[in-house]
Amino acid sequence: MKINLALILSIVVAVGLVAVVFTAFQISSERQTLNTELADKTIHSSEDFFRSHLKSLQESDSISIKKVNDNVIGQYGFSAMNIYYNSDSSLSIND
Repeated sequence: MKINLALILSIVVAVGLVAVVFTAFQISSERQTLNTELADKTIHSSEDFFRSHLKSLQESDSISIKKVNDNVIGQYGFSAMNIYYNSDSSLSIND
């Protein structure tokens, strides 16, 4: 009777340990995948926003910020935006 109980208990512990290790590995893998997807989406959105609305800022010194309003910022899902011209000057557009 003691052998059966010890065998059942060791099987339950082994299965539980395998489940915990597998779950930890799966969580780590999923977190890494989500971080990669978030980085890719952020890069894609910012490049698309730049091509669509801010290309003229690079070509000339005039600020055509009137085209960039709250609706455009909301379309891309940005909560706010900062445009850095160089290390000491920036322009903030908050939603």
